[in-house]
Amino acid sequence: MEFAPINDWVVKRAKNYVGTQYYPDKKLGEKVGRFENQNLENLTCKNESYDLFLIEDILEHLFNPQKAISELLRCLSKTGYIIGTVPLENKHANKKSEQVATIDTNSKITYLKEPRYHGNPIPTSGSLVAWEYGDDFEDILSEWVNKDGEITFFSGPMEDYCIDNDNRATFLIRKRRRGILRWQGKPFK
Repeated sequence: MEFAPINDWVVKRAKNYVGTQYYPDKKLGEKVGRFENQNLENLTCKNESYDLFLIEDILEHLFNPQKAISELLRCLSKTGYIIGTVPLENKHANKKSEQVATIDTNSKITYLKEPRYHGNPIPTSGSLVAWEYGDDFEDILSEWVNKDGEITFFSGPMEDYCIDNDNRATFLIRKRRRGILRWQGKPFK
């Protein structure tokens, strides 16, 4: 399942691929055009039902990204992976991450800074930035994943995978496994 689907390469190669978007006026889990309507903070997926989640530059738009990570881990199979990227707006400025917009129980948004939006086809006005992540993102994500998963962070350009990491955190999360793990495949490049 891919959130904020942008990767036709994945679509062509992934069996049972599901692209998602969030349509607040539609029923969650419902098919809307070629996408499935999903709220990352309240997934309709069954426990341990997916082997792979792709979340490209989406956590900065969520009011409760910790809940989203919890939901992804709930729906992730025991052998599955979450692969994600997050823009680091405060990287190299020695700044900490900060929430820049909040929402209350009545869906009223409070802007803690001047509102900013990133491009999004749905809605065409863009997606509100709720978090600006900084140099402490690895610590924050590690806290959110806690004992439920293991995280690998990647830095620097990953040209073989067409990823420019200069201002991004790229990460891989898998569920924490019990017992001894033995790698039996070829080593990663």
